[in-house]
Amino acid sequence: RTSPQYLNSYTKQDKQSIQEYNVFITFDGCTLAGSKETPNNPLFFGELDKEGVFIESKPVYHLIGETDYDTKDSKESFTQTLQIFLNNSTLTLLNYSLLDSSLNIKLECNSKESQAILEREKEQRKQQKQESQTKDSTSQSTSMLHPILEDNEVKCPHNGVVKLKSNKGKSFKSKGIPMILESDLLHSSIIGCTNPLLSGGPCTMVATILPNARGLKKFNDDYPIMQDLVSSGVMSDKGFPLICTPKENTFRINSPSPSNTKDTSKEALASVIRLTKPSMRLRYKINTLQRDNLPIYRLKLNGEIIESSSDDEALKSITLDIHKDTKDLDSTIKLDKRAYSSQSTHNTTTHNNTNTTDNNATDSTTSLLSLLLKDYPKYYEFKEIDLQLDTNLLSLILIIPKKIPKVYDKAYKEYEYKDYGVGRFQYVYRYCECRELEVKNNDYTNIGLHGDALTQYIITLLTPAKAKKIEIHLANGVDSMTESKDDVDSHILKCSVINGGHSERLWGDI
Repeated sequence: RTSPQYLNSYTKQDKQSIQEYNVFITFDGCTLAGSKETPNNPLFFGELDKEGVFIESKPVYHLIGETDYDTKDSKESFTQTLQIFLNNSTLTLLNYSLLDSSLNIKLECNSKESQAILEREKEQRKQQKQESQTKDSTSQSTSMLHPILEDNEVKCPHNGVVKLKSNKGKSFKSKGIPMILESDLLHSSIIGCTNPLLSGGPCTMVATILPNARGLKKFNDDYPIMQDLVSSGVMSDKGFPLICTPKENTFRINSPSPSNTKDTSKEALASVIRLTKPSMRLRYKINTLQRDNLPIYRLKLNGEIIESSSDDEALKSITLDIHKDTKDLDSTIKLDKRAYSSQSTHNTTTHNNTNTTDNNATDSTTSLLSLLLKDYPKYYEFKEIDLQLDTNLLSLILIIPKKIPKVYDKAYKEYEYKDYGVGRFQYVYRYCECRELEVKNNDYTNIGLHGDALTQYIITLLTPAKAKKIEIHLANGVDSMTESKDDVDSHILKCSVINGGHSERLWGDI
């Protein structure tokens, strides 16, 4: 019997909603109103006598902060339990809230322990609010729209043309033309922009794709970009909204309805950019069908062994300093020409400093460095990190932009993770491969972390602009549970290493 009519007659209050009532609770004849935290007993609240002992005839409160895991939704939640002791009796209140002072029990926090619980609740409340806003925005009116395909024309306002090439979306085709997914479009080069230097200079690449330009359904763990939403959510490195010429195809994907997109200004788009800390997640598996991961207790970084401090706990993450823990890429890493030549789509104008060519090479390999110098001639540096897991060598090739696109200028001022760079990691698929390594003198006794590798993964990545550090999470447990905690807009690149290598070009899509 909790209807407003019943409570009105009982409490002599005139309220229309139960949430409006000023509710109190009594315990053993005493109204529970809360108290101050005691100086020598963190998380205990109550009145002390002259000797500093709790007065047993007055309520004593004990606050407990707990983290619960919901197996159904695969989510963690933070809850508080309040225990009240009075006259040898105990009352336990579940889901108490410090922020709301549940049931008008007001606790005055003085210790670092209680302040930590309060901050944890504030953070969870903030996250719940963001999730609610995201849910509200996605539940608004939707339309069935056409995604961008490889034969679409996407331009900047100065007639620069985006070079479209499908990688992750190539298995989804309309009349033989593959779909362009978000990771395919991001960082695509723009050719022929005529924007003068006085206005910022030519647009050179696709720098930003906002969530409102995506379809609502993932394809190959990535989002399609809708033709009608390009002008409201896709920008060049100079901050200009791009334009897509509409072209029908056989795909119709549920997407946010286009609204007020025709006159979206550069300033309006820049104001909604939210920068997120980029990172990588390294997944180590026996085969491509494995859904959990091999725990990593030891690895080798550039020849140095790193191991867990405990045999019972695997390594969780490593943070690398790009200038201390990497080396300059040299010409020793070579790729099979046949693997990259059919995929190359970038501008191949040679920079003046590039004096290495492979046109006259007689073998089937070519220097990766010479290829990168042609594709990325200005404002980039090239670094290499070697990580070895058992007999698997992972050579991470980093293409690091030296400049931050102007479109990020406003958001960058208040960005918390400047050392980790702006943007996200992006596969350069045509320069990724897995291959077997020769065993020196067929001596298999010198194989493993203390010796040589049998398999090499060469993974080439466009790296967040001006990155100084890289955070690599080492995946433990089942992928679906680990990744269910990722924010929808989190910039986490998944990189999978299969023990012994694999011939398919799966990379992060396993």
